[in-house]
Amino acid sequence: NDPYYWEFTTNQPNEKDLENNLCIEIDGNSYIIIKNINDSNELIASKTLNLNSLNKNNFLFLNYFDIFSFLKTNLEIEKPIIAKRYYHPEYKNWIELYSDHEEYKNWVELYSDHGNIGLPWNYNIFHYAENFEFQTIFDCSDKNFQYGRISFTNGINTTFEEAKEYVNILSEMLDSYNVRLLYNQTVAPPIDVIRASKSLITGIKSDAAKLIVDDIKKFLKENINGRYLLIAHSEGCINAKNAFHKLKEKYRKRVDFIGIAPGAYVDEDLVKTTLHLISRDLVPYIDIKGYLLNAFKCRIMLLEPDKNASILDHSFKSGTYLKPLNIYLNNYKNLFLD
Repeated sequence: NDPYYWEFTTNQPNEKDLENNLCIEIDGNSYIIIKNINDSNELIASKTLNLNSLNKNNFLFLNYFDIFSFLKTNLEIEKPIIAKRYYHPEYKNWIELYSDHEEYKNWVELYSDHGNIGLPWNYNIFHYAENFEFQTIFDCSDKNFQYGRISFTNGINTTFEEAKEYVNILSEMLDSYNVRLLYNQTVAPPIDVIRASKSLITGIKSDAAKLIVDDIKKFLKENINGRYLLIAHSEGCINAKNAFHKLKEKYRKRVDFIGIAPGAYVDEDLVKTTLHLISRDLVPYIDIKGYLLNAFKCRIMLLEPDKNASILDHSFKSGTYLKPLNIYLNNYKNLFLD
């Protein structure tokens, strides 16, 4: 009576498999394809996986523990597996799975009808985090500019709901014109900090940076005379900088950048215009080399803290940053409409 059946395969899932089943990649050459997933609208993004309503188009995330719970309960797989990523049909993209569990950094076994298959493990997996969201795009309004796009990408420790609130604040400054959110996932503060540090030190392009690259390229390809303004906060500035390094000059020269309490600085040779707003905060001094270079070239504006600002004036919603942003955004609104 089990509604689910599965197969282990070394063949890469085809388009039909991806759209109609739950496909989990174990390593580059091994996949589990779970079939007969129903079409209910119930959500399963929780510690306790809803095993009776697995919706291929509506799950927000699966971590290692949820996947193993599902496989053990429904498919009678007793041996632990480590999943590298799974395909999300709604986002039409592979979603990476991560964790900081050191005990899994060794050989693991996949138990199936084919017997025990030893697999080498060399990737990290996230543990469960409350309110977890993947990097995704959100448009706060259907009122779009004629000649440009304004987008925002967030920093660490920012839930999806908080990030949506931020773009709505920016949209209000623009007479309800759309500000696109390029969401940078929050997992947990320590993990977010480690991720941001790796991105800053190594220049590795994170998933959020890839999202920025893809959105800029797509918009500017479709709008040959368009301009693109990216506003970034904290770690978002690191992702923006790494993203700009991956863009061809023909795109970069049509991109403007504003960094708020930046975790990294975007040099003027990377984009058409760049500006960084900083205040009474420690984060802007982490990238000390970038700070000194951009301060010398007058690409940094040191702001007087708002009277209601916290001791460390880092919050995106601080009046310190929102007041000058209001002025700059209205200038861009006129540019993008004329």
